[in-house]
Amino acid sequence: MFKSNLIATFAILLLQLCSAISLSPRALSQPPSFSFSAYKDVSIFLNWNTYIFGTKTGDLINSMPKNMDTITWAFATGECGSEKWASLTPTQIKPNVDNFVALNKNYIISTGGAADAGMKKFIDTYYSPKLIGIDFDIEGGQTDAQIISIINRAIYAQTVFPHLRFSFTIATLGGISTNGLNSKGKIVVDQLKLSGLKNYFINLMVMDYGSTDPTACILKTGNVCDMGKSAIQAAKNLNKNYGIPFSQIELTPMIGGNDVISEVFTIEDVVTVSQFALQNKLGGIHYWSYDRDYDCPLGAAQYNCNTYGLAGTLGFAKKFLEALGGSTTPTTVTATNPPSTPTASNTPGTPTATNETKPSTTSTTKSAASTPTPTKCPVNAFDCGGKSPNKKKNPLVPNSRCCCNTGKKYSTSKGMCK
Repeated sequence: MFKSNLIATFAILLLQLCSAISLSPRALSQPPSFSFSAYKDVSIFLNWNTYIFGTKTGDLINSMPKNMDTITWAFATGECGSEKWASLTPTQIKPNVDNFVALNKNYIISTGGAADAGMKKFIDTYYSPKLIGIDFDIEGGQTDAQIISIINRAIYAQTVFPHLRFSFTIATLGGISTNGLNSKGKIVVDQLKLSGLKNYFINLMVMDYGSTDPTACILKTGNVCDMGKSAIQAAKNLNKNYGIPFSQIELTPMIGGNDVISEVFTIEDVVTVSQFALQNKLGGIHYWSYDRDYDCPLGAAQYNCNTYGLAGTLGFAKKFLEALGGSTTPTTVTATNPPSTPTASNTPGTPTATNETKPSTTSTTKSAASTPTPTKCPVNAFDCGGKSPNKKKNPLVPNSRCCCNTGKKYSTSKGMCK
């Protein structure tokens, strides 16, 4: 919603209890068994006067196809109680909670930042009846200990928010002769299986396989990756090699052109993947990203269009909805007697680890009457004033004052350093 990509993609997470505190119980229901959503970089096309999420055609919710229920908000990063969404604060994001509730749309919060943070405070900040899940984006920036910590926080949160779905987004390959996962992905899956966490989902980033090799993806005519078949193979690999039921596997393709230009996820691939999801009762399908679901010509991947050119405006969303059979989020059921409130301890039990980028912060310019836009740097970047302290280690982010953190490179399609 993924290899070092969508999908940022993805870094160290927000979620560790800051202190011993009691969490208020929530109304109970079963987590949705299937979820379809698009990832939305909340900083792109934001209305800077109201802070309501936007698109290149206007307000986000008003632009959504009628039977599209859910958007995944990307990405919350940072420390307990002071997380940021690019440069946006929780206070600036919160009007969107009320907006989604008022307009009857669901949302998932995706986190992928540079430090652990308080699970309780984090969820409470964005909580509403329309929050259906928390997505942890794990792409290599985390240590083994941090991954274990994230899983521990999810275990605890599930006791208080049993109706929320908890997904773990990881990179994968899509070839037949591979187990698919890198070292971080293996740790995530192994620790989840040991943890006792229930009803979790493994969300595979089925994109940017990197090479036209049978171990990386399923090849088709022209010696290029067949993105639909490769996504399916990734799910099969996770099921066969790690014993994860299909019902707990989600897939997140990058629609249209990927960072690897020859890798193109087409409208036909939407149908292929959707049919497999229905036949095998997968846990969900998401895609990166809503902002890219607009046509533009073939070429290098962009953060605000699909470099495919054949889908039409929101063509991928509409095709997924059609192929999946319309609305894709079950109605939750409220319990009359929620459980008693557990009390958090400072340090939940920690299993032992085995040894073994996503959003752009580019946004529309504010009107002259509004407050000046602060300098915003992408994930894994800092404000260097346009002068890199070390051009090799800290490359400049194009058209900005920002430099990538040491060891990171800028991805045009994700609008982030990864």
